[in-house]
Amino acid sequence: MERYDARKETYEEIEIFDTLALFSSGRIQKDSVPEGFYCYEVRHDDECMGIPCELSFRILVNFWGTVISKVPLIRDDECRRYIEDEEWGYTGNVEIQLESWVES
Repeated sequence: MERYDARKETYEEIEIFDTLALFSSGRIQKDSVPEGFYCYEVRHDDECMGIPCELSFRILVNFWGTVISKVPLIRDDECRRYIEDEEWGYTGNVEIQLESWVES
């Protein structure tokens, strides 16, 4: 499984659980994410309709992409969080570099 450097990827801004975050369809190297940021992987539905349905620290099957946020999206006592339809949306901001988003 190839993983990519978070600082070299281009992202799309999303809103997940009422929080702005960055999304990449690639697998990101966790150690390349700046300190103080949170990195999660997203699983899509079993019917392969491209519907994000679970956020976790690591996804093996039905990997959809990676989410980077400025705040935790999963509680410390949980290992995953399920995503309902209304809890995921695209903001329309695309072609975002992590460095410029970090500074905003």
